[in-house]
Amino acid sequence: MRFVRSVLPLAVGVLACIPAASPADAANAAIHPFRPTSSSQLLMVSASRMSTTTATLTAYQWDGTTWRQAFAPMDASLGANGLTDNPSESDYFTPIGQYNITTVFGSEPDPGTLFPYRRTTSNDHWVDDPTSAVYNTWQTGPANGRWSSAETLSNYRLAAAFDFNQQPVIPGGDSAIFLHSGTSATLGCITLNSTNLQTILTWIDPAAKPQIIIGVNVALPQHLDPTPAPVPWAELTHGQQRQANPLRQSAVRRT
Repeated sequence: MRFVRSVLPLAVGVLACIPAASPADAANAAIHPFRPTSSSQLLMVSASRMSTTTATLTAYQWDGTTWRQAFAPMDASLGANGLTDNPSESDYFTPIGQYNITTVFGSEPDPGTLFPYRRTTSNDHWVDDPTSAVYNTWQTGPANGRWSSAETLSNYRLAAAFDFNQQPVIPGGDSAIFLHSGTSATLGCITLNSTNLQTILTWIDPAAKPQIIIGVNVALPQHLDPTPAPVPWAELTHGQQRQANPLRQSAVRRT
């Protein structure tokens, strides 16, 4: 999917292809059943319907017992055709789903992100050629026959990548979907204004395993505590007690 992602001057014919709201859209139902997460930071990108080009991004932090909103909701822009659950290369849709944020990069100096920052040059590319063996990956240096089409990543001043179409990579399943700066409809990326983008990029912490969740009327997922509280001894079965502490179980029997 080619840069530039901001496509305000799209031709009228392209805009005419934006689908009309369906009955499901009109019902404003939540579209995607998001899975439980052990992440402690979430970026919730919530749209009112699949066919819209705008959404709200709200950041949440898990405080150990509940999700807490980190900042005021932020206006976001989506693909010129809205949202999709069946993405394909250069389709002008933003893919719904739940993804891990993997990389923060850009042509500008490090804004102070907690992620390892990758400052880009004209030698950094994200391959969008579906026939390439390195489709939807970051590559450095000349193509040398490895791809026929790629985005030059230095065109992005600041951005975050996430693991969309990565596990596994599906050829033609769309590529180079990022969170970056902008204020108008895109070719598929999600955009925030530059101030809000910098706020988010300096807040996300790799130790918190941040995720971005994109969909219609999205709800916060269940949080999975990676270290669940131990079950009280009295609530364990005899077999669980023996396995947990055979000496204590023997002492209980003697008394």
